[in-house]
Amino acid sequence: MQPYATPSRSKAVAPSSSPGAPIPTTARPSGAAAPAAGAAAARMVPVQAGLFQAVDSDVTSRTLQMANFPASWVAAAASEYLMTKIRNLLEKFGTLESVPAISRVGGPILATATFTDPSHAQQAAKTLHNVDNRTELEKRKSNHAPPKDSEKFCVKLLAEVQAANASPPKGDVYDPETTAEAGAPSLLFVDELQLATGEPLTHHREIYLRDLPLEDYSETDLHEWLESFGKAEHIYFLKDPVTKELTGQGYVRFRSHEEAVGLIAAFPVDDAEGNVQGSWSQSERLMQKPADVAGFLRPRLRAAAAAAGCSTLAIQGGDDSAPLHFVVLPGELVASSSLLKQLGGLLTEAIEHAAQALA
Repeated sequence: MQPYATPSRSKAVAPSSSPGAPIPTTARPSGAAAPAAGAAAARMVPVQAGLFQAVDSDVTSRTLQMANFPASWVAAAASEYLMTKIRNLLEKFGTLESVPAISRVGGPILATATFTDPSHAQQAAKTLHNVDNRTELEKRKSNHAPPKDSEKFCVKLLAEVQAANASPPKGDVYDPETTAEAGAPSLLFVDELQLATGEPLTHHREIYLRDLPLEDYSETDLHEWLESFGKAEHIYFLKDPVTKELTGQGYVRFRSHEEAVGLIAAFPVDDAEGNVQGSWSQSERLMQKPADVAGFLRPRLRAAAAAAGCSTLAIQGGDDSAPLHFVVLPGELVASSSLLKQLGGLLTEAIEHAAQALA
């Protein structure tokens, strides 16, 4: 087969069978900027069958969102005991389904906790909400002035929080093109949120690709081109949920590390317009044993969802079904700044967790 030639609007040219066959650059309108590394793409991908796990319909009526903790609870010296303090406090009202989840992603610290019985959650919220969290010393220093809102315990049912956030938040741009197709959950892949950095290990074999040339090359052409670098064990292209067309992003996992190195060497990440961009897969790194990043993230997702005003978040993939990704329910503002901030923070925590587990 002939190597890739200059893109032609009339005919796609088959890739070369020789390793490292060249590929044309992606056409981009004059003056258009290349995508920022690590920026989440404002597009939705329908979740594959079996990936999304439904949330209990009554979970929001059993779950509390908590904020504005006593200053002594969140002080640096006591922060490691915060979860225990929250659990001990809430267990006075009833049995918890699981340990409380804490989110420290920007802004105030938020926690969520789910009871087995909705009445226990309701009683806890009724008793604890708006309680003055100041110590007697702090009250005396303020001449017993009424507490500020930030000094009063904020404890609400998650169902109430979601109802208050049902409308698009002010400050977030609502764009119908960035919302999911009705009935289809949306995916945000970890490599869209943050590219992997640092040198790879010898067992790393997966590459994340951006700016693939789509104008004149079919999915079959791209498969063949990737196979020209070596034996590709798994190829996953991201697709638009409505048109089902490729987005120009994808993953390829080779049989050997050396084959993956060849692709990275040919298409490293740079600022040149139109070039294919290749980086080591963040998804692969996060799924290395014994890190168990998915297990690390799951108890933190509920707090992040509440902070972003989403009904729920899930973490899926990391195997042959799909690379690691977050799942957002239909109709959420997946490109909102609040959601992307929460997901970015969660991912940073997960990367640190993985690094410590592998150290």
